[in-house]
Amino acid sequence: MGNTASYTYISAVQNVASGQIGSSTPLSYVIQGFQSQIYINGTDLSSSDKNTLIQTYNRNTNDIKGELRITDSGNSSNYRVFSVIGDITGTAPYFINVLCTESSGTIDSGVDVTVGFTFYQSPTGTDNLTFDLQTNLVYYNN
Repeated sequence: MGNTASYTYISAVQNVASGQIGSSTPLSYVIQGFQSQIYINGTDLSSSDKNTLIQTYNRNTNDIKGELRITDSGNSSNYRVFSVIGDITGTAPYFINVLCTESSGTIDSGVDVTVGFTFYQSPTGTDNLTFDLQTNLVYYNN
């Protein structure tokens, strides 16, 4: 995954500081099919500006903007993969609505994590995808 950044995961914290990423629900409780919100600062652990990278999700007009992968930097078998659903809001922190599509192990508060960003292309490739908030299913509209 080419677009990555390092952060410290802070459990269930909305107002994350520089170098931090948080979530509305502790990631240790998040499993496949769980809908949540991720809070991420525009500056990562190395003080690199990630604002433009994060805002790239909003260039897509689809319901599903792309994918966000959060992996424990010390143990790659502990991770969560999320579909980014809806537009990103806020500025430092950014609020990202997500649906967990894959989970493994636990990610505890205070752990350094690698965040991978994957963006779905628009208008080609995924324009026919729709996310149903009530069923948490993705539909292909042909």
